[in-house]
Amino acid sequence: EKRQRQPRKVCSAAMAMKRKTKLNTLHPAHQSGSIFFYILLGVVLFGALAFTMTRGMRSQSTDALSQRELELAASEMIERAQIISRAVSKLRSNQISETDFCFSHERNAEKTEDVYKNVSGCAQALNKIYSEQGGALTYANLPNKWLQPDRAENPGFGEWIFSASNSVIGFGAGDMSQPSSADLIVYVNFLKEPLCAAMNKALGIPGIPDNKESFRPDTPYMGRFEADGKIEAIDLSGKNAGCFRNNSGGESYVFYTVLLERD
Repeated sequence: EKRQRQPRKVCSAAMAMKRKTKLNTLHPAHQSGSIFFYILLGVVLFGALAFTMTRGMRSQSTDALSQRELELAASEMIERAQIISRAVSKLRSNQISETDFCFSHERNAEKTEDVYKNVSGCAQALNKIYSEQGGALTYANLPNKWLQPDRAENPGFGEWIFSASNSVIGFGAGDMSQPSSADLIVYVNFLKEPLCAAMNKALGIPGIPDNKESFRPDTPYMGRFEADGKIEAIDLSGKNAGCFRNNSGGESYVFYTVLLERD
């Protein structure tokens, strides 16, 4: 009888061993699946982090200008101001009175254009700075990357503005508060601070002078001269062009060029 029961024990042991082997075989597979899941999760998280960092760096590089870009932008702005000055000189050589100068152009901002086009001289092409018969000047606004992005909604953003409402220190011998001392200038407001500094460096002006809150940036040329504001920073005295910090109506950076000096 013992011999007959022995094979059953062997069979039972074999089955137990088989079940144990099967369990041992399933466990490593489960571990492999978990490892694969964590690897995949890591790849996804790393990709998301890399995307966020790249986006941030791209945004910073869009806002910021490299030193070389600043130098090129400063040179381009100074050259453009000189071209505008020559166009005004051309009007004067044609015996056009400064009260008839017309700076009207269809691409001006609406508020600016409403002022310019009311000058009586705009009735004749010879008086227009942007006509072939007049100053033969080509219209051009500034790239947004040169400007303060938070001031995009301000009047005159990105424009070269012609103004006869500010007296410039060091030009003329008269009282800067008198209309006869107001100079014809062209200026750009809301520049980025590093660009302002780069232009002054190119022009031999130290740093960025403060202008004592007296500049009037909201008065485009109306065909007459008024003593509403001043450019009176000492470091800009007698400077035909320069950039200053204007604190009137919120801090901004203004580049100007004198087009016509008066008493």
